[in-house]
Amino acid sequence: MYEQYLLPKFKDTKPKKDNSLVIMAEKDEKPEIVEFAPPSTFGNDIRVLNAMFRARISGNSQQDRLESFYQNQAELYDSYRYRMLHGRTPMIQAMPAPRGSVWVDLGGGTGSNLEYFGANLNHFSKCVVVDLCPSLVEEAKKRVQKNGWEDFVDVVLGDATDLNLPGLPAPGTVDVVTFPMRSP
Repeated sequence: MYEQYLLPKFKDTKPKKDNSLVIMAEKDEKPEIVEFAPPSTFGNDIRVLNAMFRARISGNSQQDRLESFYQNQAELYDSYRYRMLHGRTPMIQAMPAPRGSVWVDLGGGTGSNLEYFGANLNHFSKCVVVDLCPSLVEEAKKRVQKNGWEDFVDVVLGDATDLNLPGLPAPGTVDVVTFPMRSP
């Protein structure tokens, strides 16, 4: 079903029961994965929990509602969520990453998945982080700037289901797509 969207270099695909594909890449093409563990303190956890419990979720759109929830915890999002979202590391370890490929991280939030590649992130020719929440996108932009990734990482604010979203790579040019919130 999805085969038409794959680039020719991904000849070896394995269909799964849910009709998605596991795409196999050459093992020697993948850059080294580094351990990413954002610092966490009890005080920061209390601040995040307080922001979550006191959040007044409001707005007419999904984006407004997400922003009303995350705006007061975006700065600490990674340190708290790292311990909850256990599928991220296995997702990164399993994803194909051929040299020069284009990676789109849908629902990429603060861009923390980029950190797993560290100094090797430039192994990709282009990375695009897409998220609907403005405060998480701002954190991703700060991360990109702090690490000097501006030349090959774009952060896009918008709905990941909008195939015409400005800032997305052209159809047929993306090698890897991740959706972290759905990782195993």
